[in-house]
Parts: sequence; C-alpha cells; structure tokens
Amino acid sequence: MPAGLLADVDAGRVADIIEAWQRDPALGMPPMAYDAATGVCRIAMLSASENVEALVRMLAPLRGAAAWHRAEADDFIVVLDFLWGGDQLGAYVALRDGRSQLGTTVPPAHRAEAIDYLECTLEAFEQGA
Repeated sequence: MPAGLLADVDAGRVADIIEAWQRDPALGMPPMAYDAATGVCRIAMLSASENVEALVRMLAPLRGAAAWHRAEADDFIVVLDFLWGGDQLGAYVALRDGRSQLGTTVPPAHRAEAIDYLECTLEAFEQGA
C-alpha cells in the first residue's frame, strides 16, 4: 500500500463518521444499533464502494474502535458483497487487545452474525424504516 494513501484522511472521531453515515439515506438508513445492557454496537452499511482505495480509507478510522475493545468482547469488522448474494470477502478486521488486525478469512460465527444483521438492516430499509 502506498505510504501516502491515507495522508489526507481527516477522519475525526469515529462517532463523527458514523453520524455522517446515519444522515446519508443512500447507505440504507441509520445503520447503527447499540445495546447499552450488553455494550454491543452493530453498524451496517448496505452500500459501500468496490474501490479498494475507498474501502481502505473507510476502514482506517473504524480500526480505531480497537482502542475501546473490552477483553471479553469478540469484536470485528467484516465487509461482504451481501447485496449481490455473493460470498466474496471485501475485508475482515479482528479487534483484540486494543489493536486491529486485518485477516483473510472470516470465522463462521462472525460471518453468521454479520449476515444476520445485514438481513435485518435490509428488511428495515425495504420497509422504509
């Protein structure tokens, strides 16, 4: 990856990025659900870019969420070609021990959780939520 690829990214806070996504109807709806009781936050984007550079630029600030990772949590980020019914992996990031690590395969439990939440998000979008 070229060293300067992310040099001009003005990511700000992760919260700022998520709020911007929530205001953009092209992304599918407010794509976030937070359960205060469990501390689980799920974010779904129904539309992103097929462009690798755009994907890397989107993931860069999200990887910062590793700083808030709790030791008992099983946190991850996964990008799939969900809307096209495919199984192709766009990106997988495991968040552990305050760090983020890119991976080449998605554990089955993470894939199942991602697909389930994306299906719920798509259903809500189709119903005009």
